[in-house]
Amino acid sequence: MSHPSIAVRTYLIIYVVLIGLTILTATIAITARLGAWEVPVALGIATVKTILVGLFFMHLLHSPRLIWLFMIIGVLFLAAFIGLTLTDYQTRSWGARP
Repeated sequence: MSHPSIAVRTYLIIYVVLIGLTILTATIAITARLGAWEVPVALGIATVKTILVGLFFMHLLHSPRLIWLFMIIGVLFLAAFIGLTLTDYQTRSWGARP
């Protein structure tokens, strides 16, 4: 099964966008005072970068549905593990003595 070829220009554009988002993340971390929004903004930018890398550099854009299914299952398991870990972390102080 062959994938449609992606033009070199597309790779260069995605590369420049990734570099720009990295610079934006660093600039926000150094100069912006977003308070409680710093981490969500940084994670949002990281999510966009991850999606771009997955779609174009890992060729998920033209992959069969089975590959998409496994990717979605992996993301759901990761979310479940992180959620369960955070739940455990938040309940650790319930049994502590004052």
